[in-house]
Amino acid sequence: MKLSRIIVIILALACMISMLASCDLDGTEDMRGDDDYTNLETPREYFDYAFNYMHTHTYKETSVLITELNGEKFEEDDVSVTYMDGTNYYLVDGEISTIYYNGTMYVDGPAGKRKTEIDLESFAESMGESVGIAKDYWSNVDNLLVEDSLKHTKNADGTSTLEFSINFPNLTPYNYVVKLDNKNRIVEYTLTMEITMQNYVMKSTDVITVEYGDQYKVTPPEDPDSYETVDSYFDLVM
Repeated sequence: MKLSRIIVIILALACMISMLASCDLDGTEDMRGDDDYTNLETPREYFDYAFNYMHTHTYKETSVLITELNGEKFEEDDVSVTYMDGTNYYLVDGEISTIYYNGTMYVDGPAGKRKTEIDLESFAESMGESVGIAKDYWSNVDNLLVEDSLKHTKNADGTSTLEFSINFPNLTPYNYVVKLDNKNRIVEYTLTMEITMQNYVMKSTDVITVEYGDQYKVTPPEDPDSYETVDSYFDLVM
């Protein structure tokens, strides 16, 4: 599994925490009964409802990451499966499985079983600062959305599509196309990023399908004591 895959998930979780905080949500349980999707009008209301619903219910993501260099596949597709349960998650990517549960990350792979404690918000802040993101940047989701990029399109069958871009300082914008079902729940989203350097164009496309259900709840490993404790996050997979 690529180290970047875990970093992306941690940053996504930190972003999620910020999004929930910006909506005055104190915890995932607060939104579980709020499933009224019938009175949405603006693109932002669809955006807020769809992502709040996804992040406050347990769900499974199946991701296919396609990387291209000048229009040709750069490497084999990277397929991963993730169970998301609040800020806890279980990820299987190649030969490595990762569980993040209540502040501890457990990694089981070719290097053995290792674990370490991780503060998601502190990690996101330190990673963000390394690429020029201020400490308070995560405090408001509006900082992430590219101005005027958010669009919502209704389909004849009751489903709809959200399109928007996320912009991190000093990084290429991430473009999203999000498919909503007839209850305005996210069932698939495509994330694309393109980087141009001299005569090279690197493009990554991540197509993610989403399934909901309590069968995707995350629990810690059955043998946590068999995991070696390491000091650094980077020691987990190196």
